[in-house]
Amino acid sequence: MNRYRAAFSAIAEDVEVLSESAFVHREWGELRPAPGVESAPGDLPVLPHLSRFLYLSYYAGDARAARWLIDGAPVVLGTRRREDPAVARALDEANQGSGYWDSGWRAVPTGPGGRRVTKNGLTLTVTAQETLPPSPAPGRPVAVKFPPARPYMYPGWYLAIGDEGMPRHGERPVVRLYYTPGDPASAAGLMRALTGRLCAARVPYQLKAANHPEGYERRDAMVLYLYRDDWLLLERELADIHRRHLDALRDTGPAFALELGRGWWLADEPEQRQGRLMSFGQHRCLLVAEGLVAAWRDGRTTAADRLDAIEERYRAERLDAAHPYLNARGSAVR
Repeated sequence: MNRYRAAFSAIAEDVEVLSESAFVHREWGELRPAPGVESAPGDLPVLPHLSRFLYLSYYAGDARAARWLIDGAPVVLGTRRREDPAVARALDEANQGSGYWDSGWRAVPTGPGGRRVTKNGLTLTVTAQETLPPSPAPGRPVAVKFPPARPYMYPGWYLAIGDEGMPRHGERPVVRLYYTPGDPASAAGLMRALTGRLCAARVPYQLKAANHPEGYERRDAMVLYLYRDDWLLLERELADIHRRHLDALRDTGPAFALELGRGWWLADEPEQRQGRLMSFGQHRCLLVAEGLVAAWRDGRTTAADRLDAIEERYRAERLDAAHPYLNARGSAVR
């Protein structure tokens, strides 16, 4: 039994669905969603609650957020924490990006605040230094320069963006590289090294890091997103950065990802599910939850039955439960 099947087996031993709205955990007893938490149309109430629980406790190792969920807080992904200004400032100072140009905007007539551009229903006021060309005529296409970070895009996270922009889902396969720095200072050191090298390589990327000290208890405290072909091109250089920062990394990582070295893990970015994007951890934990629900529906009550149901659910998605870090097509790894 490999490490991934062992992880699924542990979940099957620990967790059993009891009804449409409840499941039982070996340690924490019977658990139900908080009042007012709604499930998606067609889903049983137990499914999103179980999926979130699995994500926080088994995948991310975020014991605090799992406890909030158990105590009835409507926690989705552990975002109750708010930014620690000192942590965010250190990450921002370490970010070596200088900003990126985003095309597809159009100039519109100047307003009271100055030059304006629009795209997909959004209108911005910009300066001449933030547009190419600097003084476009109304109706003309224009590129707009954005800063190298979006510190508030995801609650709980600082997001750095490459000088060539971010990988775009659906264009080319994307991989995730997980790092587990032991504290914010270690994360800032990695931020400086990674953003400096990736900007020099002129590849699109995004790099998110927890912006609160408690976030560094998670197994996915820092995540780098790259196009798969850029990862394969830069693998050796990224491995060198990993070696230089080895002492700053914890010996842990997100469940279901592939361990590349201490505190360094890899997974394919999931394909869209029913028209929406999900994170790797969300997607793989949802499949586990769906397998456990299927076992309950079919009257299969042993741990072995539940493990079989989880693996069946993975096979239905053309995924291999022995290699859950891979998508159905292609591979992030050798």
